[in-house]
Amino acid sequence: MQKFTGVFVTSLPTVTYGKEGKKKGGFVIQTEEKFPKKVAFTVFEAKLPTISLLAKGDKVEVDATVESREWNEKWFTDVIAQNVVAKATEKQYKKVEELFQV
Repeated sequence: MQKFTGVFVTSLPTVTYGKEGKKKGGFVIQTEEKFPKKVAFTVFEAKLPTISLLAKGDKVEVDATVESREWNEKWFTDVIAQNVVAKATEKQYKKVEELFQV
């Protein structure tokens, strides 16, 4: 498993696939490196609600597996998010503190 840290950019459309009508979607983050890269992740049904809670600019930490497969002599690679954690910023902490002040 590989760990990615970055800023949430956007969610990708949810699609239905297979005979059982399973759903998958995705999202994109931009890494915070010297030369930032955008990484698109695939998310399956159980994790879709987590992604809907994220907003553009949220800092996230993603544990993901990278898988490749061949189809018609072409290779396709998926970066599958296994765990997505939003990292609260100082601004978000202040909002939470304000909510719970008596």
